[in-house]
Amino acid sequence: EENYFTYPTKEYGKEPEGLRLVIAQNPLSEVQNAARRILQLCREKGYLYRDIAVTARDVAGYERYIEAVFPSYGIPFFMDRTINILEHPFTVFALSALELITKGYTYESMFRYIKSGFLRIPRDHVDALENYVLATGIRGDIWKNEDKWNVRAEAYSEREDAEETEEILLADTTRRKIMEPLLRLEKNLKNGKSAAEKCEAIYSFLEDMKAKRRILALSRLFEKAGDFAAAAEYRGVYNDFIDALDGVCDAFGEEEIC
Repeated sequence: EENYFTYPTKEYGKEPEGLRLVIAQNPLSEVQNAARRILQLCREKGYLYRDIAVTARDVAGYERYIEAVFPSYGIPFFMDRTINILEHPFTVFALSALELITKGYTYESMFRYIKSGFLRIPRDHVDALENYVLATGIRGDIWKNEDKWNVRAEAYSEREDAEETEEILLADTTRRKIMEPLLRLEKNLKNGKSAAEKCEAIYSFLEDMKAKRRILALSRLFEKAGDFAAAAEYRGVYNDFIDALDGVCDAFGEEEIC
């Protein structure tokens, strides 16, 4: 296996075992043949689906055939695709939170964070907050203001009635709910002097936001829908992020960082 794509090729020198050569008319036939072989191994040899890997020189060229054929044979699978980890919802959530604290509470960073899918705030509450922020031009430390938001703007509304007051109250209530964990994260990062303490602040924030529970819940939903690739992707991105934090903590430990 380690020499599967190795060039120049080397002669094995022994009697090969466990190899089957099959001539297929096209990629679709290849995938169908692989699917039948997988079922045979599982039924007759006691293999589990997770024990089996399908490799190819150009996996991308087979993706659409695998995605069509394997489900029809009842074979669960996930595609090991290369993804842009920076665009993944969990990464957007985590990095946007840190960006808000290190670079200021801009509109772009805030709503990228809010809309990442990890805050579990009703969509109509988010819409009310965003409409209010856009109309009033709220930016920066006003997000951290302990006083109630009561700014009115002509662009937002020309009326001052109970309905408008309720809309502003909803925006302010939503803002406070969003800011509570961010303010705790900001405080812990500021108080933490060493790399280990800052990493602990981020760990605590993720626990505060129940990020792992959200990841597992989404993974189960994807698996239930038969999208094993997305399920594995969510778990993988989360684990990679935690591994990166662990790496920083191990490498710098008690060293003070800004």
